[in-house]
Amino acid sequence: LHEADETTPVIGDPVGLTRLLLLVLGNRDLVKKVHKPGRSYKGFARANAINGGLLLSKIGSFLNFLRYKLTMDNSEKGGSLKNIHAHYDLSNDLFTTFLDKETLMYSSAIYDAVKAPAPQKGLVFRGTLEEAQWRKLDTLCDRAQMEPGQTVLDIGFGWGGLSLHAAKKYGCKV
Repeated sequence: LHEADETTPVIGDPVGLTRLLLLVLGNRDLVKKVHKPGRSYKGFARANAINGGLLLSKIGSFLNFLRYKLTMDNSEKGGSLKNIHAHYDLSNDLFTTFLDKETLMYSSAIYDAVKAPAPQKGLVFRGTLEEAQWRKLDTLCDRAQMEPGQTVLDIGFGWGGLSLHAAKKYGCKV
């Protein structure tokens, strides 16, 4: 048996998305028949568009707009601000109960996986959630080939953990 590593299907395939993209690109020219919309049945393009749902779609869009303006508009009348405060203005105390204590990241961590001791089968995961989150950050920074002086744009990676890590450990500007 070979030792499990991060590219085995048991843990996941970090380059799987790249492989899928290469497969799609490699086969894109094999598609011979591409549907090109033309005139509708018997040349009645306009009638078919209305019968096909265009009019119904426009009515639905208008009703959705009215519903938004009446119930979800960001105003005191719509009550949306009250809903935002009730659902999103939560203290960090809540998040520290189930996220790691250092970075407060809520995306998947990368645990150290090793072969399970006998008589168990498969893999076991070692380390704490914090260690797994730091491993994830190091893996992302290494794969991005971050170097000192590079600029990093963090667009929603938890509480800025990626930005802080890239700046402190790799010397990046954020």
